[in-house]
Amino acid sequence: MAGNKETPRQRMIGMMYLVLTALLALNVSKEIVNAFVKLNDKLEISNNLLEKQTAEIYDKFEFAMSIKNTKKATEPWNERALKIKMKAESEIEFLLNETNVLLQEVEGKLTNWIFVNKKTGKKELKSLMDVEGKEDYDAATRLFVGGNPLEPIERGKKIKMRLNTLRNFICETMSAYTYGKKKFVFDINSVRNFDPKKKESNNQLAKAMERCNPADTAKIAQIFRTLSYPEKLTEYGEETSWEGSMFDHSPVVAAAALFTSLRMDIKTCEAIAIEHLYNKIYAPVFPINKIEPVAFAPTGYLNIGDTMPLKVMIAAYDSNNVSQIRYSTDENLENYNETKGVITLKADVAGEKKIFGKIAVKERGELVWKPWQFRYEVGAPMATISHLDLNVLYTNYENNIAISASGYSAEQLTLNGSGAEIKRNGKNYLVKVSPTMAGRTVTLVVNAKGKKLGEMIYRVKNTPRPSTYLGDIDASESKISKSKLNLAVSSGLRLGYDASSVISLPFKVTGFEIKIDAGNGAARTFQGQNGKFPQPAIDMIKTLRPGAVISCRDIRGLGKTNNIVRGVPISLVVE
Repeated sequence: MAGNKETPRQRMIGMMYLVLTALLALNVSKEIVNAFVKLNDKLEISNNLLEKQTAEIYDKFEFAMSIKNTKKATEPWNERALKIKMKAESEIEFLLNETNVLLQEVEGKLTNWIFVNKKTGKKELKSLMDVEGKEDYDAATRLFVGGNPLEPIERGKKIKMRLNTLRNFICETMSAYTYGKKKFVFDINSVRNFDPKKKESNNQLAKAMERCNPADTAKIAQIFRTLSYPEKLTEYGEETSWEGSMFDHSPVVAAAALFTSLRMDIKTCEAIAIEHLYNKIYAPVFPINKIEPVAFAPTGYLNIGDTMPLKVMIAAYDSNNVSQIRYSTDENLENYNETKGVITLKADVAGEKKIFGKIAVKERGELVWKPWQFRYEVGAPMATISHLDLNVLYTNYENNIAISASGYSAEQLTLNGSGAEIKRNGKNYLVKVSPTMAGRTVTLVVNAKGKKLGEMIYRVKNTPRPSTYLGDIDASESKISKSKLNLAVSSGLRLGYDASSVISLPFKVTGFEIKIDAGNGAARTFQGQNGKFPQPAIDMIKTLRPGAVISCRDIRGLGKTNNIVRGVPISLVVE
């Protein structure tokens, strides 16, 4: 056995190994502790982003309350949002204070780890990097766990109790309201002993939401689960309480980071809740998946000299739901017909008709019958022709002709005429006449189902000569200011008809001559193309003084059908 004795050198080497192992363990511990500091910093960044997000939503509520048209719809949801805000802020302050007490337990009672952010006015936690006793493993245990992790002290239990109370408050505040005859509510008694780790938790939560609005249940469930924490957990093969798992022998910075994480849970749920409430302000009363423009009037028949109010608006509806309709010629609907979608009306006797009815509409899930009525006129077949641009047809122009005949649809009518080229354009017709027909007449005839219903004789005239415009200045003006001239020249020369003209045609200026007389005998001539002034002309115009004269003549252009046109000369004196 004597041969097994260690020499002094061997004992020294053994001690060095022990010291080295201890030093390595300390370094690892320090890295882990610093990791919690970094984690807390990231959680605080997330909290600040959530704070900004919620602030923006509260600003939206405030704006909606300031608008007369949305104030009434906003009030009930704004009231709930403000209640949630007040409760959430109270619990966040509680968690901050508990964090401050924890850090004071390590760093001294005279230290304060909470400060007010000058930009936001909110209380925040100072950086954990400044904590000297980061590795303290006992403070969190003493304050929130005690001697038995399975049975934590009251201060530790209070944390989860307050979080559960906040959870219940938010879910009840979000869910409790009335739509029509339906009253929605979250049954808190069904989840009194809710534990997310237990199998029956899903059934408990589903039962609690049975009387909630289906549109709310997803958000309510998300919030409820976010703020729910298990009673017991298993760590390293041993059962412990939630409080023990959170704080038992946790480094002080780790426990502080856990408090920051709980604050983030609260801010997350607050943001979810108030955004959902805000969206209810503009939530559709009716299910809608299609929008179309519609035009309607109290009658579809007019006599000469009559007027008719025509309403044009956007109709929004659910194309997947064909509504039930009840209708009758009896205003009281004592004997009514019932159908879906389309009503077929038969015109058997001429005269004014009225039909009354009700349509079934789903308002927030409830079927509501809305009254309606429709007035229409039944008349005997007859034909009329009207020219949208008077009773004249212009050459080299697509004259727009509308035809109608009572008793016939636009698709059943046709328009014919000799000496003219006619083509359909939607419900109307475009009639084009050759220049050789100028001074003569063209007869247009309306037919339907092989019968002649009416005709109209039109005089044929050449297309009027277009006016000349320099910018917005026409040929009738003779004087122009220097500033207005520069603006007009930059716009260029164009040909067209004024607003009072019954026709409208596009023209293209191909060329023109510009004469500029500066008033001192220095007159120059330039050639413009495509309605634009050449740069030398523009430069000279900029130097003109009052009394100078600028003229545009020999104006050449092309019409829509490439027919050659001549513009009216324009001459202006600079003032």
